[in-house]
Amino acid sequence: MSGSTFFSHALSLAALYGPGPWPDEGNPLPDEPEHDDGLTFGPGALDGILSHHLARNRLDGASGLADLLAEAARGELVPAIVPGLERCLEDVNVAEMSDELSGLLEQRAISDTRVRELARLLVEGGTLRESVKIGLLLLSLSGDERDRELLLLMGALEELTLFAVGALWRTQPDPHRAVFDLARRVRGWGRVQAVERLADSRDPEIKSWLLRDGFRNDVMDEYLALTAAVTGGLRDALSAAVVDDDLLDGAGGILTALVAEYGPGDGIEYYLDAVPVLWRYAELVDAREPCLRTIRPLVAILSFLDNPIDGLPWRFDVPALRDRYAELLGRPEITQTVLAHLADPARADFLDALWPANVLGLRPRDQIVAYLEQSPVSFFAWSHLCKYVDPCDAHWLADLAQRLLPPEQPPDTGVRRQLNADLAWRSVRDRLRELSSSSTADPATS
Repeated sequence: MSGSTFFSHALSLAALYGPGPWPDEGNPLPDEPEHDDGLTFGPGALDGILSHHLARNRLDGASGLADLLAEAARGELVPAIVPGLERCLEDVNVAEMSDELSGLLEQRAISDTRVRELARLLVEGGTLRESVKIGLLLLSLSGDERDRELLLLMGALEELTLFAVGALWRTQPDPHRAVFDLARRVRGWGRVQAVERLADSRDPEIKSWLLRDGFRNDVMDEYLALTAAVTGGLRDALSAAVVDDDLLDGAGGILTALVAEYGPGDGIEYYLDAVPVLWRYAELVDAREPCLRTIRPLVAILSFLDNPIDGLPWRFDVPALRDRYAELLGRPEITQTVLAHLADPARADFLDALWPANVLGLRPRDQIVAYLEQSPVSFFAWSHLCKYVDPCDAHWLADLAQRLLPPEQPPDTGVRRQLNADLAWRSVRDRLRELSSSSTADPATS
């Protein structure tokens, strides 16, 4: 561990990169080992999973922690008390007990002034993430508008965003605007946690941002797509006489997330305006020059309409919508646009064209090989290449992998940088096994 405070770490990042988002979500954090090649939770990921997918009803340890903090708040509030408190907090997970702890602390009848002083000591002097989170939790109970800038600074560290959002929401006279400011400083779980607080906002700037960029995050857009569509007023926005390119791109991203087959959030079946929005999106795309940003949503939507989920409330609209999207994707200029993207393996968006190419039946094997010659460690590219390898090409695929991929590592090495290559090897192995089984089952291919 470095021994530096989270506060000084955040100040350094802000000086180097501005308010955020920061590179690698603010990692490495001060309490992390200097060398760690193992697979770990990303910043805020564990708290995000706890808050979204696991019940938090544990009282274990919360009462004792509340007593400890109450005792500290009644004592001498100087920076020197922080190391001693941190020694008692090393094994605490605040996300598991935050609701209970808040209630217990409010029962301890300590003045807001002293709780706020203790909170600022922990936030500004903490060298462990859990102690800083406790400080942020205490600020949510005792802070005020004076703490806004501190909360925005610390919340830009994605490990702390959940707690900074809660504190901003409870302490600021303009909670939607405060959380909005923080939401734009983060991209991972922090973005998810912040945007969820904006679900009832009527602020025109926030609504516009939700539709264009606010739903996008580095976890899964599916978490925020429905919130963005409903709160942002997607139907009304697309009904305008003029729809700008950023709004159309955002609408495509939202619809792509809503129709995702295994998304973690509520999908398009919960979106009451789905049918008119799908018709309007098709109309707007039809009037634009084809580009990959609109082709990919068309592919996603058509894939969904080909296999609509059971219980879809507007199931009777599916056939007509399906024909409309199939007609759009069937235009020659769509195929030409996808092939143009695949013609240059150096394009930054080369990989984005592989899914549409597969749906359009293009089999771009040579183009993928050209890409892999330049960027060999790409699981996504290898997995698509394997789709276009026939039984007679099994030896060719094995030789290509041996030539381009780094040696496969044992499965228990846990080296993060090797993961993509190992996944690529797995795709190759699985495809070779399928080809071998096919040859054995069909003597004509032997």
